[in-house]
Amino acid sequence: MPPKRFYLLKSTEEYLNECVSLCRPNAEFNAIGNCINKLCKGKGFYVIPALIGREIGTYLHGLLEILDFSKK
Repeated sequence: MPPKRFYLLKSTEEYLNECVSLCRPNAEFNAIGNCINKLCKGKGFYVIPALIGREIGTYLHGLLEILDFSKK
């Protein structure tokens, strides 16, 4: 198994590609959080809910937060 830092980087790239494939008109934002949560757990990583995730707005740290975890 490669060193943990490379495992994390490679896994992050996989998560990014998987989540980008979910992005399309009328897609629900929680699909991205659910996907990240599922992928992380499957590889032995944990999501920290206190770290909000990503924002997609017209300015840095704008509205429309994408959570990295499943919010029911």
